[in-house]
Amino acid sequence: MNIYDNCSPCLKTPSSLTMLVILFLGIGIQTHVVIAQGAYRYEKVGHWNDTNLVSQNTPFSNAKQTWSDLMGWTDVRNNRKYIIMGSIDSIYFFDITNPDSIRKCDVFWGKNRVINRDIEVYQHYAYCVSDNGPDGAFQLFDLQYLPDSVRLVREDTTISRRTHSLFIDSVSKRMYMNSTNSSFAPGRDGMQIFSLQDPENPTYLGRLEDINGVCGRVHEAYFRNDTAYCSCEYNGLQIFDLRNINNQIHLGGITPPYPFNGYNHTSWLSDNGKHLVFTDELPYGLPIKLYDVSDVRSPDYILNFNSNTGATPHNVIWIGNKLFTSAYEDGMWVWDMTDINAPTVYGYYDTYPENEAGFYGGLSGCWGVYPFFNDGVIAASDMTNGLFLLKYNQQVSVPKVAGNMNTTMLAYPNPFEDAVNVSYSGMQSELVYYKLFNVQGKIIAEGSQLLVNGNNKLIMQNINSLTSGMYFLQLTTPAQMLNQTLIKQ
Repeated sequence: MNIYDNCSPCLKTPSSLTMLVILFLGIGIQTHVVIAQGAYRYEKVGHWNDTNLVSQNTPFSNAKQTWSDLMGWTDVRNNRKYIIMGSIDSIYFFDITNPDSIRKCDVFWGKNRVINRDIEVYQHYAYCVSDNGPDGAFQLFDLQYLPDSVRLVREDTTISRRTHSLFIDSVSKRMYMNSTNSSFAPGRDGMQIFSLQDPENPTYLGRLEDINGVCGRVHEAYFRNDTAYCSCEYNGLQIFDLRNINNQIHLGGITPPYPFNGYNHTSWLSDNGKHLVFTDELPYGLPIKLYDVSDVRSPDYILNFNSNTGATPHNVIWIGNKLFTSAYEDGMWVWDMTDINAPTVYGYYDTYPENEAGFYGGLSGCWGVYPFFNDGVIAASDMTNGLFLLKYNQQVSVPKVAGNMNTTMLAYPNPFEDAVNVSYSGMQSELVYYKLFNVQGKIIAEGSQLLVNGNNKLIMQNINSLTSGMYFLQLTTPAQMLNQTLIKQ
């Protein structure tokens, strides 16, 4: 399991909206911005970071990455709660029982310096792997001595030297290692399967045979009753029956081309097993896809949706009617999936307000989220800003507001009823293109208008019939782009 990130236009309700949220993707435009940390229905109840730790620049951005994925564990003997989180060079163990007083319990060298660590917990053991760096080792920790200490049970290069992701099925007592390099197969294997009948001594059972050659390498996989929903990079999402490793069955799949297809990254199944969401990590800016998988032999596309135009959803976790997502540069978002045909925004929190000028693409912000604690606390890892503990609070609505900005375009009023004006204060004539998106990423209005020198207004008409809710406006000129969240009353 993996999971999420950060910021952009801030979500607000009409009753609490007092300021406009403006973000720029500039081409040759210099802006200086002072921003607030945006939040909607989620507040920060705890935070831990150490800016002196080893970090490195992330690909395609100037952001500093120190942290990657995280995982939670509850000690049922005393109801104490813990977070295990990977850094560039180590694995950290935190006691978060009191969110406002996070305690660092232990730290272990991770055997290498990498930008990706993945962690799974089974019983009272934490299983850790690493990727995107030099060869390391499979590491297994015993957590039952927390909060005093953690016991390293084994470091093993036979099981794994490099593995991108793990998934542990506690029912079948199996560990699935994806995109892995071990002593059991030469080169980089798509998926290897281990028994955890003895949790301290994983036993190799076999590998994904990739029936019909439809998958190749598995980036990540979600399992339900040993049915594997495999994110197969540019080969889409393929579904296998792995109950009998010696008689594997390819059940079906979602093979490109599909809407907004790219590098298939991760997925999650609804509780009733009828619907599946998944993300595509590359190219940046692709939305979440929702499919009906009642018949796995022929999945049906339903719709796509995204937090903001340009944001990149990273990981997804579906619990009941709530979908928890992370999006590069756009924070932790929670979606209400009660109406499967119309997901709505339930809330979000911005862990990375540094991308004040818009979406750059690249690895920045929140990597992972853990929403399984019984007290409602959600843990999120931000690559730059560390560990965040968040909790639902219906009263929270903190717009992410820009200040001291050299603004040339502005959309108003916000909230709007019948029409939206766009004020332009450029010094020369500009052809402005506009697109208005709903939360599913569908364009519902678009057009263009030539604006001349001075303070001019572009008026978007024919939007008075829109239903109340949140929309995203994108304005483009030859010199700049404006992305703004709008609320229809």
